[in-house]
Amino acid sequence: MINDFDDKQDIRKVSLLYLLYTMNMPMSNSQLADFAAETDFMSYFALRDHLTDLCGSGLLEESKMNNQTYYSITEEGERILSIFKKSKLSEYTCNAINYYISKNKKKIKAETEITANWFYDPDSNFIVKCGIYEGNATVMEVNVSVVDRDVAQHICHKWKAHSSEIFEKFFNELSGDFTSSNDIDDIKEA
Repeated sequence: MINDFDDKQDIRKVSLLYLLYTMNMPMSNSQLADFAAETDFMSYFALRDHLTDLCGSGLLEESKMNNQTYYSITEEGERILSIFKKSKLSEYTCNAINYYISKNKKKIKAETEITANWFYDPDSNFIVKCGIYEGNATVMEVNVSVVDRDVAQHICHKWKAHSSEIFEKFFNELSGDFTSSNDIDDIKEA
């Protein structure tokens, strides 16, 4: 909870609450680690400690999605942020976080919406799960079984780098011969 430690730790915790509130979307461990490293607000180990404390206090919520842990602010976290934002965060800190968000939100959103993960399944070796999501909707999701971990990693890498092209080819291949009912009516009239 806030005020359990010294002022510097409180500032870091409120900074994380402010980041997640302002992002208005869950962020993964690695995305939060990138934030900590890029802004130099805290070390990775301080980040881990603060995430644990904030989750334990009910100010952040932890969820699993596609084999990754994501964090989002809770209603109680929003309440605490509204109380402590002015007293704990300087204008400089808020501006630095806002700048980070403006520079990185599109990339972070894309990372969240385009996923590629693999996991070991004793029945079928390795399962690669690739997806494109828009908000809470699934645009496309593909699960592929492969026998080798290196192949699974390669597929994940290719999907993340080329998902839009793969989706377009896949969609065009499946719908390429499709003729809408309007086109059929035009053919009948001719």
